[in-house]
Amino acid sequence: MLHCADIHLDTPFTSLGSTEGKSAQRRNEIKETFHSIIELSIREKVDFLLICGDLYEHEYVRKSTVNFISEEFSRISNIRVMIIPGNHDPYLPGSFYRSFSWPNNVHILAADNDFLEFEEPHTRIFSSLSPSIPIKPSCIDILMLHGTLNMKVEKNPFNPLTSEQLDQSGMDYIALGHFHNRFEAKGKVRTAFNPGSPEPLGFDEEGSHGVYITEVFVEEDGRKHSETRFASINRRSYRNIVVNCEDSGNDEKVAAVAGAVMKESGSGDDLYSVTLKGTVEKGYKANTSWLKANLTDQCFFIRLKDDTTPGYDFGEILKEPGLKGLFIKKMFERIKQAEMAGDEEGRLMALDSLYYGMEAMEQGEICL
Repeated sequence: MLHCADIHLDTPFTSLGSTEGKSAQRRNEIKETFHSIIELSIREKVDFLLICGDLYEHEYVRKSTVNFISEEFSRISNIRVMIIPGNHDPYLPGSFYRSFSWPNNVHILAADNDFLEFEEPHTRIFSSLSPSIPIKPSCIDILMLHGTLNMKVEKNPFNPLTSEQLDQSGMDYIALGHFHNRFEAKGKVRTAFNPGSPEPLGFDEEGSHGVYITEVFVEEDGRKHSETRFASINRRSYRNIVVNCEDSGNDEKVAAVAGAVMKESGSGDDLYSVTLKGTVEKGYKANTSWLKANLTDQCFFIRLKDDTTPGYDFGEILKEPGLKGLFIKKMFERIKQAEMAGDEEGRLMALDSLYYGMEAMEQGEICL
């Protein structure tokens, strides 16, 4: 079987800002990734394609996209497609899951239809936790869930689940969805897998993305074991990088350093979130608009944040009898008070005020 989740067809890609061209391209690439999943299912000759929620975006999906999905499913008529709705594609009145005429090989496990049994191979597939389910030694039992696993700190978690619940289910394979970064072999019996999104959707989804391919074996004595492998299929990667701009005094130098770090970190097909760090020369302020324009041809998309600090010699300025010395003294006191109180937000605000104040006094303006 091939297990995937969180494809999010027709997602708006708000993380790309106002670059509609890039957003549209990424939406098309998600469709290409879905096509790759279908192709991989064919090559691997799987019996089941498990889609564990968030196949598409309910609020944004177009009828043409649903037609595309259906046509792709029709190409694998010999493979049973098992779908459970997620929080982005809920089983609601008006949902395409309820109103669209899907191919005969497509099965949507939702509402009262939360269980199906197949003879060849003898397999039962469930979409809800139930301790009353009798285990059949000769049957492969699969559980499909879309939910939040072991996340007690998350506010209003969607379908909260625990490893203990999964262990008690007695399932031979537990196919999960909802988290966009993969994890595997969760629980004491180590049968729970979450493939993450096959194509990353944001800067909090770094690393390799793809699907799981699993084969479950039933021995003559009824014992079962499985072999699972991960197949990476993502076209692009999101990368968060920090660029050390220590002692830099001009945009050209910063652009050269940033370009080198980007090249070392990934490829020109990737999306980058670049943060500039370090103490730069006194009076220098990075022109982030120019830097983005200069670096944009080295990647698919870039966003840039300037967290550098100007190189003031505060020890010398403190000795001055005028306004600058008094200002620095007062700001140092506020920074120390915030540190002693454990107020990190207050400390950072005071630190920003210190540098902006110095900039205003020396240049007569603040560059934000």
